[in-house]
Amino acid sequence: MNYARGVWHHPLLALDEVSDFVVVDRGGDGHNCDEQDLPGVYLLTQVELDAVQGAQKAA
Repeated sequence: MNYARGVWHHPLLALDEVSDFVVVDRGGDGHNCDEQDLPGVYLLTQVELDAVQGAQKAA
């Protein structure tokens, strides 16, 4: 995947089981990767995911 500069995207996410990921970051000068630790555990249900998708389709 390739994202344009300034485009926010969700980090890699494994559902239903533990998984390892490999991330290749772009080269170049300066800071180019921001990581954010979340203060707790967040669980999303299928109902919540469906509601978000429905809202996105309506927009």
